[in-house]
Order: sequence, then C-alpha cells, then structure tokens
Amino acid sequence: MSILGGEEMELGKQIKKHRQEVQLSQEESADRVYVSRQTISNWENEPLWKNLH
Repeated sequence: MSILGGEEMELGKQIKKHRQEVQLSQEESADRVYVSRQTISNWENEPLWKNLH
C-alpha cells in the first residue's frame, strides 16, 4: 500500500484515480502500457496480489 495525498490507498484505486485525473479511458490507458482493456479493469477492481498468499 502507498500514501497518496495523505491517505493510504490500494494500488488499483491509485491506478483508477490517476487514469480519471488525466481523462483517459481504460482502453486508452491499456494502449499506453501495452495491455488489454480487461487487464486495466482487473487492476482497478481486483486485489492485485490476492493469489500470492
């Protein structure tokens, strides 16, 4: 977890917040980092590390 604006946030929430601040769709974000739109959606909506434990 990280600190963003003085509040602790999960990584997925940070990704979504930044994407919305720069006014990108999930599709546009996906194109910029060479992944699918579904991957962006998964990052934003699911715990990234849930299968590591």
